[in-house]
Amino acid sequence: MLPPGSTIIGRIEKAHGLHGMLLAHLDPQIQISRLPRNPAHCWVELGGRWTPFRCLEFRHRIPHGILIKLDNILNPEQGRPLFQAAIALEDVQKPLKANTATSDQGWGLVSAEALQGATLVDKATGSLGQIVRLHHRPPQDFLEFMVGPQAVYLPMVPEFVKKWNADRQELECQLPEGLLDLYLNPQSGEAPESLPQEPHDED
Repeated sequence: MLPPGSTIIGRIEKAHGLHGMLLAHLDPQIQISRLPRNPAHCWVELGGRWTPFRCLEFRHRIPHGILIKLDNILNPEQGRPLFQAAIALEDVQKPLKANTATSDQGWGLVSAEALQGATLVDKATGSLGQIVRLHHRPPQDFLEFMVGPQAVYLPMVPEFVKKWNADRQELECQLPEGLLDLYLNPQSGEAPESLPQEPHDED
């Protein structure tokens, strides 16, 4: 039985490097921004039972994974029994519902074509960059925008996307904490990629 208060976030796929680091792929329903930062421990399903492990390192790996270092896993061979095992964390925030704009926000009525080329503006920091396109990928739509040469993806939900200004062709938002760092300053040393698992956009 899954430990109370825990959520399955994905599966451990393989070793990453030679010193016991593991790569886990997240479930498509799990948003990286909703995961706890630097969790002290996690649960891994081994032989039908959930086993606790202490987390020594926990880093996001763009586009949709994590690099994790578990206590007593010192090399790839020790990590092998964990490959394909489900992994769970406590305190995972509930996923956001897609495209539930209120009437006063207005952006729920804006076409994808109208958004393309508009400016994304953060309430706190000002202009962020130009909107490239809206990706329809149920259950979660994503807004793609550019910060310099780097594409960044923002979930299209009222918590983050606030208001459309048609006169100025601006979409006001409030970025979730850590989103820009996730794309602009990846800790894994690898170049950021694109949306999770490259699914096809739906019409």
